[in-house]
Amino acid sequence: MVHYYPVSATAETDDWFVSGEFNFAGGGNIDSIWTFYAGFGTPMGIDTVALYLITGNQDPALATTQQLLHLFTDSAYQNDNTWRKISDINIPPTSGNSYLAFRYKTFNNWLDVKFDDLGFTINWPQAINEFSKNDFDLKLFPNPSFGTVILNGTTLK
Repeated sequence: MVHYYPVSATAETDDWFVSGEFNFAGGGNIDSIWTFYAGFGTPMGIDTVALYLITGNQDPALATTQQLLHLFTDSAYQNDNTWRKISDINIPPTSGNSYLAFRYKTFNNWLDVKFDDLGFTINWPQAINEFSKNDFDLKLFPNPSFGTVILNGTTLK
C-alpha cells in the first residue's frame, strides 16, 4: 500500500485503507509489517499515519470503535527511503465485525508512506462443549504415544 503526498498540498488529506472483515474474538498479533518513508516532510502533531482496529462497520466514519494499534509517526519515522520491519503489535480480543485500517491524515505536509508484507496471527478461541463422562465411552490409544493417536468414542445415551 502506498500513499504519496499531494503535490502542492495546501489542504487536509484524510484517507483510509480498510481490510476485509476479520474475527478477532480471541485477539491476535501483527507479526510483521514493512514500512518505508520518504518525501520532504516529517510528521507534525496534527499528522496521523497509523494502524487502527475498527469495529461495527468497514467505513471508519460509521464504525462503532476506532482503536489505535500503532502510530507510525513516532520517533522511528525517518524519511530516508529505507524499508524497516515493525513487529509485535498486539490486537486485543474484539467481538463483532473487525477490520484493520490504515489512516493517512496530513495537513500541508509532504509525507510519502509505503507498507508491505503485513503478516498477522489470529488467536482462535479453542473450546469444546462440556460433557459428562456418563454420556460417552471414550478410548484413546496408543498411550503413551510419540506420534499419531486414535480417539474412538460412542454415545451411551
